Order: sequence, then structure tokens, then C-alpha cells
Amino acid sequence: MGIFVAGLSSLRESYHVRRRFSQWAMLSATIEGEGHLRVGDQVHQLKAGSLCYIPPCTQFEFTLNDTGYRKTAWVILNVDNFGIQNFQAWQKHSSLTLQLYHCLESLDFERHASTSSTIRSALIKLLSLNLERIFEHPLAVKDARLQLLVRKLQNDLSKDWCIESMCRIAGLSESQLHRLCQKYFSLSPKKLLMSLRLTKSQHLLRNSELSIVDIAFNVGFSSSSHYSTVFRHKFGLSPRDYRQTPNDEIKESQLL
Repeated sequence: MGIFVAGLSSLRESYHVRRRFSQWAMLSATIEGEGHLRVGDQVHQLKAGSLCYIPPCTQFEFTLNDTGYRKTAWVILNVDNFGIQNFQAWQKHSSLTLQLYHCLESLDFERHASTSSTIRSALIKLLSLNLERIFEHPLAVKDARLQLLVRKLQNDLSKDWCIESMCRIAGLSESQLHRLCQKYFSLSPKKLLMSLRLTKSQHLLRNSELSIVDIAFNVGFSSSSHYSTVFRHKFGLSPRDYRQTPNDEIKESQLL
């Protein structure tokens, strides 16, 4: 399914975690209690019934509030399996929070019970369906116009794209384009384009011998210095350091 590990946690008294995943993303559900989530400069209050999503290569912090208690369910997953490569961090209240918790709770029970694998298979299927509903994917079914635009952008990232040309390709007004980008990616059209450029540059850094200057121009940056600044702000490493550091070492070095 693309799930690396999942769990149930009851956090009490003083609890604080600050870290960055490199390869994986995380979905966390608050069942009871409260806490705070910081992603970049934004702070979200996590209340019972809320879900939050942390994409790969994103530094975040969880802290319990003054009550000192938070009951959670969480899933560490591979974005490629769920088609959510361009999703940014988000937090929202959802009726699926308890369903996610009870599904994992039942799976944990069945893991220790000597019962038929049919039950476990059914629970895994239910978990998969719940995750699909949470991420509201795939995009192709939801809006073909936006899918067309994303494909055009990915195929020609070096182009000097403007909002007008993006609207023209998608056949949408500027307000419609903004609304759909916010709905499916939680990003403005310009930030979606930037996310696509950075994602492509990560792939090129790992899988090509192109120079950093060539990669910068290949994905649409006007200069390598601007590219390096944006990349470092997003991922916490310069493009050169990212290229030279193995994946497993990145994971360890970003554990703060």
C-alpha cells in the first residue's frame, strides 16, 4: 500500500518532537486532547477530530498544550503510492479521524489474535479506502482541466509561465484556477508551479549528472543563486549538499 509504519499513541504530560522526514510523509489524527503543530511560520491548533498532513522534506514540530494529553493515530507513507507528490502541509477537521483510528486499532488487535487472514485483509482494504477519501484523489477523476495543466507544466518547466498562459491551457478563469489549485493542492497556482519545479529538481539532483546551474535553468529558475536560495528554504539543504548526501544520512541528519 505504500505505508511504511503506522501507530496509535497516547501522549501525556510534557511532550515535544521536532524533526524532518526526507523520504516519507505523515498523516496524523488527533482523537482526544489537544496540541500544537508548527510548520514553517504557521502554527495550527490540533483538536479532537482534526487531521494534519506533513509532506516529505518538511520540518515540523508537535507540542502538547497545557492540558498535557493527546491521543493520536498516525501513518507514515510513501507519497508516490497515493499520488500526492505535490500536496503541501495541511490541517483540517474531518469525520474520517475516528474511522482511521478504529481501523488501525482493529488491525493492531488482529495482529496479536490467531484469527483468519480474511479479517486482516478486509481491514487493510478499509484502511486504503479511508486514506483515499482523506486525500480526495485521484486528481484525474476530480478535474481533467487541472490534470491537463499540471501535465503541461511538468513537460515544460523551463518556460516562463504566467497566470494568463496557465488559465488559457486549463480553459479556466483566474479565479477558477486559484480555487481549484487551493482545493486539490492547498496552493496558489504560482506556488503549485514552484512546487513542481522543486520536485523535478530533486529528481535531477539524484538521477542526473547535470550541473546545478543547468538544473536551475532546466526547471525554470532565472539564476542558480535564486534556485539555491529557494531550495534551501524549502528543504533545509543546499542543492549541492542534497546531491552529495545519501538518503539514509539525510534522514539521520535532519532528526533534530
